[in-house]
Amino acid sequence: MALSEDKKTLLVGECKWSDSEINEEKMLHEMTAKAHKLPFAANKEIMAVLFLKQSKHNVENVFFPEDVL
Repeated sequence: MALSEDKKTLLVGECKWSDSEINEEKMLHEMTAKAHKLPFAANKEIMAVLFLKQSKHNVENVFFPEDVL
């Protein structure tokens, strides 16, 4: 979790380091829904991201090892 410098956006992320296939869109939706329930997330834009080992899908806000420094 990270808060933007202007304190308007909350980044929430999860890492899944597995060879099994997952539903990225469902996970991002669930993370966003959970984050909206946090008391300090009120009036903030939620940006959910996934860090995955691999994926066969092209989904926005999904990052792979080669994308991260």
